[in-house]
Amino acid sequence: MDNNTLIKPLTDEELDRMTKEHNKGAAFVKQIAADQQCWDAGIVVRKGCLYMDKPSYHIYLEQLADEKIKKLQSYYPTLEWLAYLVGEVDHEKQEVIVTDLIIPDFQQVTSVNVHNVEYSWNEGKIICGVIHSHHGMGAFFSGTDDAYINQNHDVSIVVSTSPHSPIQGQVRVKAPCGDYVLAEKESITFSVRNVSVLDESEFEKEFTSKINKFSPLIIKYVDKFFGNNRQQLPIYLGDDDPYEMSKEELTTELLKYYSDGEVDIFFSNEEAEEELITIRQLNFDKTSHDLPLNINQQTELDLNLVDSPNQEDNVDQWDLIEVEPRN
Repeated sequence: MDNNTLIKPLTDEELDRMTKEHNKGAAFVKQIAADQQCWDAGIVVRKGCLYMDKPSYHIYLEQLADEKIKKLQSYYPTLEWLAYLVGEVDHEKQEVIVTDLIIPDFQQVTSVNVHNVEYSWNEGKIICGVIHSHHGMGAFFSGTDDAYINQNHDVSIVVSTSPHSPIQGQVRVKAPCGDYVLAEKESITFSVRNVSVLDESEFEKEFTSKINKFSPLIIKYVDKFFGNNRQQLPIYLGDDDPYEMSKEELTTELLKYYSDGEVDIFFSNEEAEEELITIRQLNFDKTSHDLPLNINQQTELDLNLVDSPNQEDNVDQWDLIEVEPRN
């Protein structure tokens, strides 16, 4: 069940009030510290360092992490939530790669805060930071966030469903003096990285070894009985590769279609790169639609029309059938 089913959409006045509460900062810090709802790493974070340029980082969200963020946002449209970032920080390249999110074992949330967070570390998971939501209020870091969340983690991200302020981040960087400074706001950029899981080279080796190109014969024919309204019909020559068949074997196969006549096969150009076989059918008195059309579905030969031979040259009313390789 959606935890927001009993919560009405927030009004603009309510959003303004929540934003002001977040921006109180000091009051929240005092209250939370008294209630022992947060911990302080005791790290000194300075606004800048004379011995280094202002750092800037790019945060890559891989597809799984991005999808989890969007799922949490859609499921809790008016509540805050917190999760830990799985990934790594490369300070040399000034990059952060977030591969996944880990949800703490327990947390209590309201429309303005997250507290009583309980968690345990999973072996093998490298936690590089934290992310929390401000739902519709806009993405910004409140005084509470700055005092506790941001200084306790190398990376901190806040997201919002507001189209005008959807995401903001900070990266904690160690300065030459030993203290830390933050890369923040305009110096932090984001992108979603859809990492391909396909090794194209290996896949290509696999499918090219299993998918074999085969060029069956193309049979072209003209049926004198249809005149200008000629039809093309499929013909099948059995399981054998027609290129491996002798003229006698091919003749035998074709006679299955033309049992009432004789078939004479000869090569019109034996030196041609693409073999062309002309088959002359004598004393043919059957129409094309009478042919058996489904001898074998596995070896299908495509049919294409050719010009009809001149009727005056049509000795003994031959039909012309041409058999040639498919390109």
